[in-house]
Amino acid sequence: MIKIKTRDYFLATLVLSLSSFLVFSNLYVVQPLLSLFAERYAVSLNAANWIFAAASLGMSLFLIPWALLADRYGRRLVMLLSLGLSALFSLSLVFSDSVAVWIGLRFLQGMALAGLPAVAIAYISEEFETDAVIPAVGIYIAANSIGGISGRILGGALADWFGLNAPMLFTALLTFAGALLTYFYLPRERYFKPQLLAFRTILANLCGHIKNPLLWRTFLISGICFGMFINMFSVVGLRLQQAPWLFSTIQVSLLFLCYLSGTFAASMAGRFSRRFNAPRGMLIGWLILMFGMLLLVSDSVLILIAGLLLCSIGFFFTHALASAWVGKNATHARALASALYLSSYYLGASVGGEYLLTVWQHFTWIWVPLAAMLLLLLVLWLLFGIFKQLRR
Repeated sequence: MIKIKTRDYFLATLVLSLSSFLVFSNLYVVQPLLSLFAERYAVSLNAANWIFAAASLGMSLFLIPWALLADRYGRRLVMLLSLGLSALFSLSLVFSDSVAVWIGLRFLQGMALAGLPAVAIAYISEEFETDAVIPAVGIYIAANSIGGISGRILGGALADWFGLNAPMLFTALLTFAGALLTYFYLPRERYFKPQLLAFRTILANLCGHIKNPLLWRTFLISGICFGMFINMFSVVGLRLQQAPWLFSTIQVSLLFLCYLSGTFAASMAGRFSRRFNAPRGMLIGWLILMFGMLLLVSDSVLILIAGLLLCSIGFFFTHALASAWVGKNATHARALASALYLSSYYLGASVGGEYLLTVWQHFTWIWVPLAAMLLLLLVLWLLFGIFKQLRR
């Protein structure tokens, strides 16, 4: 198996991290542009938000189909198809000229993007030695956040300078290059065992994962935490574009540099897991996330930034541990288990935007972070359920 600090470990983590970077650059490149879409096409912010949310919805719905294909035909092939199709749809967005076309193509792009995150952690769980799994997952998730930051900042800058279609051309070219690097440098599977795509087998695997109390609770934790975390950035950005702040698109995109604190937190999750169990770490991450949300009640830009930094630390620390926890506790069909986790994750992202935007448009700002915290209380109940199950 791939051992830590070897050449194969370096190549595999590098390629997987680069691929992750590209996937999340494509996914989040439009997030700071919502007000520009609303202005250009004369639609509401809720409608413009679906240009972002449609890709998350496409990912959530097609993670499981990709995982099933990966369980039958291999992880590496699915990752290559995902990157190639993602680049193709990103290129097609260059020619989009209406909100309906943007939403439709973004949904298709989300379908394509789902292939890589659906199987990457399963690839790591199968091909890496036990001691190398959590460090590799931490690096992989850290690349998620760096890709998200870069996509948003480049999206804001390129859209300001060259128009709304320019960011899509840039990400398309980068993703084609990433697909080529994956083909030449990602080590082929050695321990993958293909499974038949029989309906009974699929149903048995699905039911097995959903009935596992250590897994289904983690799936829900990911959906709730990510839905509140990712969409809070959107709503804070939209708020700061209004009076008295009047932030530009580039200034709003720079808020996503707060993700760097999450990048650091995700990379530290591996060290934490060597001394303590993952659920205990998820509880710590949840507490930090809740405190960050509380700071977002403020009208001070500096306190808002501090709140976003803490939210990033809390969320990514929780997410890194939860992802590895799913891979550890799924005894079979790991790609399917990972896909179920991420389906909940991206479904939360898609639905959470409607929830927070609706609260903001109908109530004062203070209710937005409070509404997020109210939903996050469910996470505490889910974590207590995991602790109770472990004691048994």
